[in-house]
Amino acid sequence: MPVVESREYKSAIAKKIVAESLLPLKSTKIDTIILGCTHYPLLKTLIENFMGSDVAVINSGEETASEVSALLDYHDLLDHDDVGVNHRFFTTGSVSIFQDIAEDWLDIPDMQVEHIKLGNEKGVRHEI
Repeated sequence: MPVVESREYKSAIAKKIVAESLLPLKSTKIDTIILGCTHYPLLKTLIENFMGSDVAVINSGEETASEVSALLDYHDLLDHDDVGVNHRFFTTGSVSIFQDIAEDWLDIPDMQVEHIKLGNEKGVRHEI
């Protein structure tokens, strides 16, 4: 999503793009929007403001993280100790753009970000 990757996700341009994109839905009777792209949570506030309080906006990433946490807890695999936590992030795009956006969004200092290539022209995936 160019408006996010260009770091414009808090701008008037982003607000206009959200409004223009969602305008056809505004006159329908929808009650829920599920954010299915990894970029959309950065636009969640703009989406909520445009759609209004009658439309629930669900972040699929938060829901997935909640389910994974519940499964880890159920199987007694959840680490409750935050001491020595080491966050590592991987991107197939620009490390600097990812780092700028993620540090702003996630508020994690000294973030480790690495560029990776997930496949090659033959469609073989590389393991991390």
